[in-house]
Amino acid sequence: MGDPPVKAGLFRRWVENVGERASLMQRMSAAWANRNGALESQTDSQIMSLKAEANRLGQRFGLRICTSNGPPR
Repeated sequence: MGDPPVKAGLFRRWVENVGERASLMQRMSAAWANRNGALESQTDSQIMSLKAEANRLGQRFGLRICTSNGPPR
């Protein structure tokens, strides 16, 4: 799975990704409130792209279940 410094680097990148997504979620919320569908859609696409990257990074450092996805089915 990699040595601790590699995992620490992966975790740091994952945390940065989560922070960026949180900022984008605030922007998307404002776009929704202002009825700016184009910005809302563009921001949603950015969030989904970052989420895919976060999932990839998380799996590389050992994350297996994302609680934001809800209970397993």
